[in-house]
Amino acid sequence: MSKILKIIEKWKQGNQPAQKEEVFTILNKFFPGNWECKSGSHVVVRHPLLSGLPEYGVAGEFSIAITGGRKVKHIYLKEILKVVEYLGEKGVISKEVTRDEEKT
Repeated sequence: MSKILKIIEKWKQGNQPAQKEEVFTILNKFFPGNWECKSGSHVVVRHPLLSGLPEYGVAGEFSIAITGGRKVKHIYLKEILKVVEYLGEKGVISKEVTRDEEKT
């Protein structure tokens, strides 16, 4: 199982915060060039397919807070997984990454 799949499985199974480096690994994989660290402790993620959806506004973006400069709360991890799954359904991301096919 790849590092990416291991991270995704860990996020799906647990409810613990993740290290920001782990989150950056996922963002680099699925949102290359479409995320940036803002002043303070927030990361803004954008994707054109999210544009216009009620939760993501006209710019198609969502924000992730980094707690204590090192951790990302589980609620934000779930949001990332939700968007990755949505992009998988739209065919932008390989479905193997968004489903539990590795276990079968």
